[in-house]
Amino acid sequence: MRLVSVVVLALAGCKKSPTPPGVVDGVEGVDAIFERFIEVSGGREQLASVRNLRSEAVATMPATNVSMSMVMYQERPDHYLTEVTLPGIGTVRSGHADGITWEVHPTLGPRLLSGAEADDAVRRNRLDVFEAYESHYPERTLTGTVEFAGTRCSRVEARTSSGTPETLYFAVDTGLWMGSQLVAATQGGEMNMTNVVEAYTRVDGVLTATLTRQSVGGFEIVTRFLGSEANLDDFPDLTPPPEILELQGM
Repeated sequence: MRLVSVVVLALAGCKKSPTPPGVVDGVEGVDAIFERFIEVSGGREQLASVRNLRSEAVATMPATNVSMSMVMYQERPDHYLTEVTLPGIGTVRSGHADGITWEVHPTLGPRLLSGAEADDAVRRNRLDVFEAYESHYPERTLTGTVEFAGTRCSRVEARTSSGTPETLYFAVDTGLWMGSQLVAATQGGEMNMTNVVEAYTRVDGVLTATLTRQSVGGFEIVTRFLGSEANLDDFPDLTPPPEILELQGM
């Protein structure tokens, strides 16, 4: 989930299948789906022990063979900084701290995010996005099972804390979160987005997505995580940069 928010995703097709025995549709059964993912991810205690996380990844567009290097810093409760280096363009930085959600583009300059765009960006980059699912997904309903990216999944229709509809998929066999579909608010307007998780790796006892695949229109992006480090004592200061503070009048 961690670096996915910087990549544009698209709607993936799903084929509906009957609800398996023992799975309860509706509100009554949905929390068990989230709780199972928390447990297989390492459990609440282990998840809560991660106070900060630094991750590196490479995102590639197979059609063009263009690659982007990515670095993300995340710190509880809701601070983050993402740096994406684009060939021939430079580094796009985005983050949130001290109540300010922002982006600095090498050619477009700095800007402040607000409204649903800011709320969604912050939520997707929180370390506790699933751990505190009751807060981040206050409306959630289990609506049966589907084939999602080749995996039989429980489908959860949810509405986020900022009011954004989102569909989440959890593997029936393993309980793992396999991806999401949503309509995200962006600078260019609302956009249908989907992420598919293809691989997980444990980092300090916590299961973390390490291979994701996204597509929109004719574009596809594969993100491979190169490594992550948790609970760093020399974690950087995530205060927004001076050009953003200037926009804030600070």
